[in-house]
Amino acid sequence: MAVVEDEWRRRSELCRLPDGGYAGFPGETAQVDVTAWSALANQWSLLAGAPADPAPLTWLSERQAEDGLLSYSELQPIATWPTAIAMLAWFGNEAFYDRMVAATRFLELIWAENVARIPLRAGPAGWPWTVGTAGWVEPTALAMLALRAFSVEPRPRVLEARDFLMERQLPSGGWNYGNTIVFDVELRPMTESTAQALTALAGLVDRSDVAASLDYLQEALEKVSTPLTVAWGLLALSAWDLRPAEDEGMLAACLAREFSGYPYRLDLLALLTIAERSTQGLLTPTPSTS
Repeated sequence: MAVVEDEWRRRSELCRLPDGGYAGFPGETAQVDVTAWSALANQWSLLAGAPADPAPLTWLSERQAEDGLLSYSELQPIATWPTAIAMLAWFGNEAFYDRMVAATRFLELIWAENVARIPLRAGPAGWPWTVGTAGWVEPTALAMLALRAFSVEPRPRVLEARDFLMERQLPSGGWNYGNTIVFDVELRPMTESTAQALTALAGLVDRSDVAASLDYLQEALEKVSTPLTVAWGLLALSAWDLRPAEDEGMLAACLAREFSGYPYRLDLLALLTIAERSTQGLLTPTPSTS
């Protein structure tokens, strides 16, 4: 039973613009991240059993800069993180292979620039939210997932990003947004950051290396019903073969919150749909997009 998918389908029809882009809410302009997550959800959705709509993928490609960047918006041209989400949306569609190549080059370039801009910092580097800033957990996890989708063998940048994330795992388990200990105080883990890191690290580290973080995530998911935590939590646990038996109930509770007066943006419904369908993890083969 598709708990979330029907609602995502209904809302996506209201938020789809004639040019192929998707808005977060009806009446708004299309956004890169919303369109990318919606395109990926469309690929994962098996409701119609038909090939995915290429229009949002084309919409994304038309907004990719020559250097491979897909920025958040014209007003935020150095926000780099949507590039990775677009790569995940293009993954599996040969018509957009060149777009993925350009995006890969950009992600590796911005990684190198990040290292060069912070020469005094020892240790592995991750990816930033915007050009010229330090690496953080979420954009690093997204970039790792995108590069892993593009290349079967982990690229050197992915392996260093793995070390970056492992270095930022909290001593007691889980991840904060990026730091671990500040003024001799261990920071609190964030459920979505932990889930994103575990999703990106699946298959790259031993289970024993992240056992405390997996324990934290499983316990935390019993207490929350927000879309980011539920979606990324299910994706992470699925990637580690720990998907909870009560996953449909968790998704239903999350959707019920949306109906109770807290409408979710379309990208959150898309992410929940992806989590609902990808029961073995985000990087398992998606339905054919050809």
